[in-house]
Amino acid sequence: MTSSAVRLKASPYARKLARERSLALDAIIGTGPFGRIVAADVLNTRDAPAVSAAASARIPSAFAAEADLSVLRRLIADVDAAGVALSIEDVVLRSAVRALAEIELPDALANRGLTLETGGRQVRLAMPGDQSVGVQRWARLEALDSGRDDVDADAVLSVQFLEAGRVSPVFMPLLPGRALRLMATGTGERLAVLLCVDTDALSAETAIALLERFTGMLEQPLSLLA
Repeated sequence: MTSSAVRLKASPYARKLARERSLALDAIIGTGPFGRIVAADVLNTRDAPAVSAAASARIPSAFAAEADLSVLRRLIADVDAAGVALSIEDVVLRSAVRALAEIELPDALANRGLTLETGGRQVRLAMPGDQSVGVQRWARLEALDSGRDDVDADAVLSVQFLEAGRVSPVFMPLLPGRALRLMATGTGERLAVLLCVDTDALSAETAIALLERFTGMLEQPLSLLA
C-alpha cells in the first residue's frame, strides 16, 4: 500500500470535521496508527485561508486594435498652423465619448461618462456631445491642473495614455467601479489600443462594437470636430 493511501485513512469523525472546515484530507498528516487521521489532527490543522474578493474576481476580457493616425496628424498640423491648439489626446477622448454614446449600454452603465488616468489618480471628464473639442480641451487641462482625484466618481470607462515603447500591454486589470478600461499608445502614425471589459457588466460583442467605432472615428476625425 502506498504512503498516500495510508495517509488518507481517517476516522469518520475526522472526515466530518474536515468537511465542515473545508479541509482536504490529503493535506492533513495523520498521527493515529499507521498514519490514520484522527479528530485531533483535523482540529490542529489551520483552516484554509479565505480566497480574497480580488483573487476570485472574474478576469476581464481584452481586445486589441490599431488605428491609422495619418489623416488625424495632418489635420492636427493644419489646425495648429491656424493657431488653434489640438492634440491626439483631445481627439482620443472625444472619440471615446462619442463611441460610448453610439453603443447600447445597459441602464446601469448608461450616461456614466469616463475618467482619465494620470499620475496615479483619476480625473472625471464632463464631455457633453454638444461641446466643441476646444472647450473640452480647456476643461480637460483645467481638471488636470486641479490635482483632484475622482477615483470614487461614477464612470463606466477609464482611459490611460501610455508611453510608446517596444513593448505594449496585452492585458490590464479593470479599476474598481469601472466596466471598461482603454489604453492607447501612439507610435508615429499608428495608435495601438487595448480595451479591457468586464463581461459580467457588458457583453464582448458590445465591447468589440465600441472599439470598432472608436478606431473608426480616429481614422475619420473630421466628424469629431463638428
